[in-house]
Amino acid sequence: QAVYRTPQERFLPIPAGIDPNCRRPDGVPEIRSAVRKQFQIPENAILLVQVAAQFEVKGVDRTIRALAAQQNPDLYLLVAGGGKIARYRAIAEKYRVADRVIFAGASSEIPRLLAASDLMIHPARKEATGTVITEALAIGIPVIASEICGYAHYAAELEEHLVIPEPFVQEECNAVLSYALAHLPELSAKAQSPDLPRDFYRRAEVIVDHLENAVRS
Repeated sequence: QAVYRTPQERFLPIPAGIDPNCRRPDGVPEIRSAVRKQFQIPENAILLVQVAAQFEVKGVDRTIRALAAQQNPDLYLLVAGGGKIARYRAIAEKYRVADRVIFAGASSEIPRLLAASDLMIHPARKEATGTVITEALAIGIPVIASEICGYAHYAAELEEHLVIPEPFVQEECNAVLSYALAHLPELSAKAQSPDLPRDFYRRAEVIVDHLENAVRS
């Protein structure tokens, strides 16, 4: 619109589009126990999860620094994705949290890992959408996201304080994580509430309806 002055009526806002099977599964307590046993995470730990194929772009270093700033020995981070693990393990060692940062590698079981976690974080440096934000909310866990993410508004709909403002400042990211941890029971209850809008599955339907209406008109 800024460059071409395209009229607003020519734009169609569409909802997120994720796999309809990405919903909170049955047997979450059993999944939590199995995942924690698999990665040797204590049962009573607070599990923070990040899903990232590109660790630099998605801000895994930011997450590690935020984890270290909490100084909470019961807070663990599970990173799922096939990024440059050795480099980021070194960052965790630098901040003395390597024993609480677990790199799961690339995984085909992201919904299971999300279901086993307490909180997701996505402090991306750039992100057109951030589909994993909606996947986590569909599973029923609260999400922290950087404001630059296209889907950050979904995190804000749960709780506006879960969005890290731009331009990014590490201390603000640390503060957002601290807030989320302090209010985790309430945030978890809201994320699992049946009243939470979860219009994450209708992208194709909305597009088809729009095209059919355009043809008829």
